[in-house]
Amino acid sequence: MKMKSVSVVCVVAVLVSMFACNKGWTDTRQKELWESCVSITATTYDSTMANTICDCYVQNLVAKYPKGEFTREETAKVMMECISISNK
Repeated sequence: MKMKSVSVVCVVAVLVSMFACNKGWTDTRQKELWESCVSITATTYDSTMANTICDCYVQNLVAKYPKGEFTREETAKVMMECISISNK
């Protein structure tokens, strides 16, 4: 399970770096981030788990970084927290 988590975190962290250069959150930005997260996460987890992880991920990014500015390390940490919560 740990290896799956690390793989997903790495891929999503790279993906999110593309979104990090945009300032602020819009509904479209959140939707695109969630859809990208699910498409990547679903390769490792079933669709229900992928949806749960990505719901957590996007909600936490928006809550922790309301201006939409974050680093890869910060996104990786949020992803690991969401995977950990979802695996309980």
